[in-house]
Amino acid sequence: MKCLSEVMFICGIASLIFFSSTKQFKATEMPRIRFTSYPQKLYDPSAVFKKLAVSVGSNAQFTDASNTVWEADKQYEAGSWGYVGNDSEEFSSSSNVLNTLEDPLYQTMRKGLSAYRFDVADGDYEIELRFVETEFKEENRRVFAVSINGQLVIERLDLAKEYKTMQPVTCAFRLSAKDGLGINIEFASVVGQPVLSGVHIRRRF
Repeated sequence: MKCLSEVMFICGIASLIFFSSTKQFKATEMPRIRFTSYPQKLYDPSAVFKKLAVSVGSNAQFTDASNTVWEADKQYEAGSWGYVGNDSEEFSSSSNVLNTLEDPLYQTMRKGLSAYRFDVADGDYEIELRFVETEFKEENRRVFAVSINGQLVIERLDLAKEYKTMQPVTCAFRLSAKDGLGINIEFASVVGQPVLSGVHIRRRF
């Protein structure tokens, strides 16, 4: 027997109560659901954008210890968000990531990407990028630059040299979206393929 019903959620934690009963058996289930909504168009003035976290290279959500839900990766669509182009590839590792409880976030990534874009409204934002080097122990095997909205924020990132292998790396920046152009994060290879494991973007009010 299948039962379908529509339920309207608001952002936050919701509890659903399910009852099932027969002559021989009674059961009650009460799952708790954390629900977060995002406007279909990030720049929609009728829906205030606050934050969005993306587990880059993953096809599943991840909830961290602070209850932030990292959304699955997707390709960019106008008005929305995602990785740009068709040349990058998903990559995953089963190796333990050191000094973090967020292994699933760092164990997936996108390699060879050229850009990641968020079509948010004009305003001030904090952009947090997550990286890890899973393949190389030697320096100068993977080196790349990062720019946000045309501004160079990392000139030469060599994860193995600066942080060692399997170490989680977080880089945070504060920038503004102007002229309806949103936030465009660009990656330029110096040696090898750029990588990205996560992006967290927050609106600053």
